[in-house]
Amino acid sequence: MINQTPIVVQAADAELLAGRNPMRLLADSDASEGAFSISSGTIAAGADNAKPHFHKASWEVFCIIDGTLEMLLDDELVTVGGGGLVAVPPGVVHAFGATSDSPVSAFVFITPGVNRFDYFRVLPKILRGEIPEQELAEMHRTYDVHFTESPLWDQRGHRPT
Repeated sequence: MINQTPIVVQAADAELLAGRNPMRLLADSDASEGAFSISSGTIAAGADNAKPHFHKASWEVFCIIDGTLEMLLDDELVTVGGGGLVAVPPGVVHAFGATSDSPVSAFVFITPGVNRFDYFRVLPKILRGEIPEQELAEMHRTYDVHFTESPLWDQRGHRPT
């Protein structure tokens, strides 16, 4: 039987991952018995937040609250402003960052959910190259994050996170 208990998370009770692009971990997949996971965050003006990647099993849905999100969707670059939405199906290569004019705030839903919060917690170590390659490959399988190359994303200019 599916859990019929509503999930309520106050912002003050959610775990905050600080940094240039802070992220609030609201409800991981286990809270919804695998139906979804959700986080929110802010990306600094002109900063990238994710390199080109895809998910094999999950949709990733971005609800833009404020600012403008720049996004790679396979072989296309799109921008989406506050109040807009981008729903990325499994298998679609995507990357995202904030445009240079302002920060962007968004909620990000993953459905079906993947318990990915532990991945987000260790992401700074991953970005610094501190995780051994074999361990990193296993993490990417576990968390359904599969990095790839995108000349289009690279041509627009990499902006460090």
